[in-house]
Amino acid sequence: MDLPPALARVVAAALAEVADGHAVEVRTVAEELTTQEAADLLGVSRPFVVKLVDGGELPARRVGTHRRLRRADVLAHRERMRAATAEALQDLTDDAQALGFYDADPRMPGAEGPPSAAPA
Repeated sequence: MDLPPALARVVAAALAEVADGHAVEVRTVAEELTTQEAADLLGVSRPFVVKLVDGGELPARRVGTHRRLRRADVLAHRERMRAATAEALQDLTDDAQALGFYDADPRMPGAEGPPSAAPA
């Protein structure tokens, strides 16, 4: 049987894991998720996902009274969340650098620190 190269790599990796004594699970993945499944994937609460959907930040469709979300949309939102977090962290780091928080510890004798951190 001819396998596409990407699939052959996956099968080889699975066989290597089995050979090392590890368990390998193969299963189908649903294309649509419940709000709880989306919350689990995002690492947030289900009510937070509902707010994202109701606020238009995360697309979903209604099935009766239930919401269903496309896995691709949830994964794309997760990447946007990660990028925003990384950007905010970089901004904080840049601000701390500009304020001199990465300079020498002002509590150390003879060390120079930011002027505002000098002991009173």
